[in-house]
Amino acid sequence: MKDAFWRILPGVAFIKTPFGALILSILVISIFASYSLGFGTSYSSGDQYYSNWVLGVRVSSYSQQGEPEFMVFVKDRGGRPLKVIYNVYAWMPDGGFEHLGFYGGLGIVKVNYSVVRAFSKVWRDHLVSRGNNPGMVLPGILLVGAIHEASGIYESFRGVPIRVVDILANKSVAVEVIEDLEGRKPLIGYNGSNNSRSSPPTPQNIKAQSSWPPESIFEWCDLECYYWILKEVYGYTTNMMPIVVTHVYGPGAYKINDVLQSLYFKSTSTVSIDVMITASVGKQGVGVIRYKVIGSSISLTGDNIWLDTYYSFINGLDFTPPAIVGIGFKAEFTAARYKLYKGSCDWSQCYPIYETDVESNMTFARPIITNNMMEPMRDVDPNPYDSQGALEIAYRHYRNYWLSSNTIIDSKSVLIHIFRVESELGTLPMFVLSGGVLGILCYSLGYSAAICSAISTIASIIGASIGATKSDRLYMYSQAYVSLKAEYVGNGYIYARYLYSPDAFEYQGGQYRIGSLYVDAYIS
Repeated sequence: MKDAFWRILPGVAFIKTPFGALILSILVISIFASYSLGFGTSYSSGDQYYSNWVLGVRVSSYSQQGEPEFMVFVKDRGGRPLKVIYNVYAWMPDGGFEHLGFYGGLGIVKVNYSVVRAFSKVWRDHLVSRGNNPGMVLPGILLVGAIHEASGIYESFRGVPIRVVDILANKSVAVEVIEDLEGRKPLIGYNGSNNSRSSPPTPQNIKAQSSWPPESIFEWCDLECYYWILKEVYGYTTNMMPIVVTHVYGPGAYKINDVLQSLYFKSTSTVSIDVMITASVGKQGVGVIRYKVIGSSISLTGDNIWLDTYYSFINGLDFTPPAIVGIGFKAEFTAARYKLYKGSCDWSQCYPIYETDVESNMTFARPIITNNMMEPMRDVDPNPYDSQGALEIAYRHYRNYWLSSNTIIDSKSVLIHIFRVESELGTLPMFVLSGGVLGILCYSLGYSAAICSAISTIASIIGASIGATKSDRLYMYSQAYVSLKAEYVGNGYIYARYLYSPDAFEYQGGQYRIGSLYVDAYIS
């Protein structure tokens, strides 16, 4: 056991090929802890933990003699090593998804370090070109895995924030994944009921890298192996990520004085900001099995204010009701679909046999960082009923498919902030805020993406949540404030509601709603 300085953070998910390409934000608190892996592996006194148990993953970098390694340790909550096959992807700076390899193992998976080094160099060069400190911005890689148990197949989706400067300094990395399988229903049961779908993807044979160099460790699934394959990237776009949105309308909307919105994110040496990803996992034609928050697309660290923006939208100057007003930041968006395949594996490669009916849809967002800052954005939609504009589309997705909070009524002003949302929903700080990623993506793509043709509660819920592991104004704050003109105080009422997810997302054995500061404000 060694003393280690480590931080509770998140995981990640991503997607294009080949090499060469919630939104979500979470603040993470560092603590001191004593720790050893429990796999017969220990590290030097220079170990540095920089990611999490929050989403069932923790990452450390360390120096060792000899060649550096990138190791993934996979176990259940009792410490039992698990049989797993991972396809590893990375969301690259150009917006595409890079395949970093196909790996498997019993409790331990060794990833090709040279591939991770190439990924790190591309990201380091990109960050520096935009004036960023590459030691403060941690892009992520996505582990898309299938766990093989006697009872069946379980998914293992994890996002891993990578400190690229450590990789380029030839430090080793250990990624610890804990899967809580108790009470979970397998995606595929070993009962002969598996459904065949389409033919295998191209290429048909996937080279197995159980470690690097490849070794024979697929004995436990040589006749019946399951693994996820990226089936489709729905599209990629850059646009405003609206985080605080207010729709003002009603017969008395002319009485509004202003709508004040604010948004603030700060990291320190012990608190980071992470942008999270959500996913649906289910069977075609059966419905969604569950929703998951699977990790972070990017992690912002160090002593820095990443965003500090507010704006007072003045009635008659900035907008005329009815209207939608909002603030946020410039961001990138994409969405993708993964399919679960059954195959047969030998010591060197796997051969797909058929595509199952199990799939996962994921949505991704990340802020565009320049000079170590997010780019603040604001917008006004003067016609909130014409189905035009990213702001309206993002809001309408939530308004049509999400639930509304209890109505807050006042004859002077209404203030809704993140701490109110957290308290009323009984949710976690990391799930307080979110943004309508799918609506923005579909609008930008002209609804040509396949996922946009089946907009529903299922599709719309998988947006991007943004929050913190600790409720503290020092690190994150956001609010929407609507006030009446002085002459109408007491002679008009504001009826305000915020929107939140209709379904709960699973997290460490619990179920939690995702909130938002998408506010519906009716004025009488």
